[in-house]
Amino acid sequence: MTHSTQDKVFFITFEGGEGCGKSTQIKRLVDYLTTSSSLKFIQTREPGGCPSAEILRDLIVKSQENEWQPFTELLLLLGSRIEHLKNIIQPSLLNGIHVICDRFSDSTYAYQGYARGMAIDLIHSLHQQLKIDIKPDRTYFLDIQPEIGLKRSKRRLEQSSSKEDRFEDLDLDFHHKIYKGFHKIIGQDPKRFCVVDASLSEDQVHAIIIEDIKKTWGC
Repeated sequence: MTHSTQDKVFFITFEGGEGCGKSTQIKRLVDYLTTSSSLKFIQTREPGGCPSAEILRDLIVKSQENEWQPFTELLLLLGSRIEHLKNIIQPSLLNGIHVICDRFSDSTYAYQGYARGMAIDLIHSLHQQLKIDIKPDRTYFLDIQPEIGLKRSKRRLEQSSSKEDRFEDLDLDFHHKIYKGFHKIIGQDPKRFCVVDASLSEDQVHAIIIEDIKKTWGC
């Protein structure tokens, strides 16, 4: 990252495997920005983020483990991203509103590419052809071993009424492929990423993110 001025509008994403703590850290970041800055921002997520994309999200994350062929799953995700970008992300950025997003295209490359075995070049080409190949300005990767993250995620699901357990039900090998995939992505674009040890305490992770946000946004 070379940008540090407040007149720059930032697209910030959070990435990581299941149970890494993204939702918690995004909430804490939003609370911090709401009380400690005058920045205009929105919080959103993928898949989903707008009504049309949320319909596709339900199809993706609430279906049975093997309900979709990998390419069908990829197309559903890309369809959701088209809706999300055109309706939420791009209009916000154009209007000077920062965007904080829970997952974006890095997850597609990690989950559908490296873990599902879809060709990375194909995923990249589809993003280009569909004109959805924008990159975040900063990505926070919450780094945790899949064994630990899955235990966290399954514990959280047991304590909630959420039906979004499709990816948690996949075997540990699948999640190791996701983890390795993310690290390959980080290795290809290291300046964009802030890698945070998600095995640290919630407060420690939050403090690292806030310190980096101050440098990034100057707030």
